[in-house]
Amino acid sequence: NGSVEMRGITLMGTNTNKNPTYNFLSVLQITNCSNITLDKVHISGGIYAGFQAINDSNLTITDCSFTNNNYAGLLVRGTKHIRFTNCIGSYNGYTGITHIGYGISCSGRFPYPYTVGAVIDNEDIIIEGCTANYNSANGIDIHGGIGVKIIHNFIRGFAYAAISAVNVGGATNYEKVIKDVLIESNTIKNDATWYSGHVSDIGQQTGIMFGSANDGVTVPIGDGGIQEVIHNHISQINTPDLKFAILGFTSSTKSNTIRITDNTIADTSA
Repeated sequence: NGSVEMRGITLMGTNTNKNPTYNFLSVLQITNCSNITLDKVHISGGIYAGFQAINDSNLTITDCSFTNNNYAGLLVRGTKHIRFTNCIGSYNGYTGITHIGYGISCSGRFPYPYTVGAVIDNEDIIIEGCTANYNSANGIDIHGGIGVKIIHNFIRGFAYAAISAVNVGGATNYEKVIKDVLIESNTIKNDATWYSGHVSDIGQQTGIMFGSANDGVTVPIGDGGIQEVIHNHISQINTPDLKFAILGFTSSTKSNTIRITDNTIADTSA
């Protein structure tokens, strides 16, 4: 329950290209703290994540960068009151596995301490003015979050989704619970040249994914609340694998309200 403050520090991991599916070493990990401030901290080379926060609260990250990590630049688990402002989460991913590699990611719920503790969710999340370019899966990835605002961010180059926030099921106590999401005024630019060398094994791209969905195996455990996609600009959508500029799911078993309003979608780079 202590506090951590870091300013003006650069941390570099060894990143020996170890598979992050089996190796979970992050460059920086902070657990069980009640106040965390990172300002102008630059982290790269994580075998797993550049920075990982677990079971924290009042997490404020400003003007930081998280690049060239094998799983995710910035990863948050079971944390409340999260603020990411003017940060960079770019060029994250692992060679040979094209469905992982996240710029900024909030994980699904999980029991903490691991396997034996109470289930915890991410809550009260604002991601604003950040850049998430050329990540091997998603630029901004919300696997779990209650009360999420993704606003005024820039994303260029993505193999699966630029922004993903879909309320789905999962293994018991590890569900991807997402509720009440605002995705507003983000700029997304696809990059067909980069994508041709980073084709996801999923085989399709989506600009923005949101809503509540049954994944064919499990169903959401709760409703998705109100989820809005407003005033976003999505361009260069004319790649063969870009199936949807905006994809909103409505689950057959759990209710949610989705609103798609005043977005711009263009074939060109304008």
